[in-house]
Amino acid sequence: MVLFASCGEGHHAKRLVEDFMKDDMGVADYSVVSWTKLDSTFRVNDSVLTSMHQQALSEKLVRQQPHYAQPTTKLLRISLKYAVDKDTLTNTFYLDEKLQGVVGVKRN
Repeated sequence: MVLFASCGEGHHAKRLVEDFMKDDMGVADYSVVSWTKLDSTFRVNDSVLTSMHQQALSEKLVRQQPHYAQPTTKLLRISLKYAVDKDTLTNTFYLDEKLQGVVGVKRN
């Protein structure tokens, strides 16, 4: 039963990431190379998220004024390795515990 819930959460997390990439990163035409498993962390606090948001903007990883979900104390994370044209990129996405949306993203 737990495995089924985890698989469902992983699938939902991937959908949220794909939507964020399209809407807030401007990345719609890419090929998935691999996903990591959905994992949790308590190590990302508000100051880390603020820094992550600033870094994402300065690296032009996200568009101006991206829509981030409200963070929770416990965050979920998933990484995506994907190909765009001839480049292969990897980003880690942080999501709120209730899987309402992406709260932060960083380039690996």
